[in-house]
Amino acid sequence: MHQEQLRFWLEAEGVVAKLPPAAQKQAGRWRKMTEAENQKRVKSMRDLKFDPPLSQIIIESRNRI
Repeated sequence: MHQEQLRFWLEAEGVVAKLPPAAQKQAGRWRKMTEAENQKRVKSMRDLKFDPPLSQIIIESRNRI
């Protein structure tokens, strides 16, 4: 099954939600970038350092519920 057909099927079955317009726009920009540009972006996101660490933020958030 083609990727787009699969996405439409998953949306129709209620497995995934349709992307909001802003996310669709961002996805379009991502698809237009070269593979090298995409990899550079992925690397920069992986290199992010949070203080406190993101895992700690998530744990503390869960404890507040």
